[in-house]
Amino acid sequence: MTIPDVEQELRELNRIIAVENADDIPFSDYSEFLELEKAGKVRIASAYDGDLVFSLGGISEAVMHVLLVWSPALFAIGSVVFAFILSNFWLLVGVPLAFLGFLSSTPAFMKGIGSSIAIVALLYFGYSCITGNYRNAVIVGAYALSNFFVYVAREQCRMIIHRTILKSEPIFVWLYTNRRILIEREE
Repeated sequence: MTIPDVEQELRELNRIIAVENADDIPFSDYSEFLELEKAGKVRIASAYDGDLVFSLGGISEAVMHVLLVWSPALFAIGSVVFAFILSNFWLLVGVPLAFLGFLSSTPAFMKGIGSSIAIVALLYFGYSCITGNYRNAVIVGAYALSNFFVYVAREQCRMIIHRTILKSEPIFVWLYTNRRILIEREE
């Protein structure tokens, strides 16, 4: 779906599509929002919503998003495959670690201790690959890579939303009034 398609759908549903017609948006008009955003006086936060990637992003972005979001399952399957190929069943520890990496990719956890854990895990993954310790690389990589890829998927979603609201006033109004984005003005 393209941005004009989404805008047309909002018009057909009789949604408020202009900033000046919405009561709770803290800007007098859309151009004021764009000016303040360009000047760096607006902070925009958005919740992760994979459906918006498919609605507002391109086909390649949607494919990339699916691969990123499903990477923990792929790493879990990879751990099982390597466990049987290498006849080392310790590698099965990578299965729960892949899903733990997925669960620990939330922004709240990553802003705390999560980013430190992910960096250490990624460094150890790289070290294990370089030194040829592939068992440890598979185990740690299942956590570190699934955590990283899901975090990238969340960031991709945020970037698509941000890019779209800078191009489309109706979508900006719709996302704001439905609380999918939060705006904070810096005075």
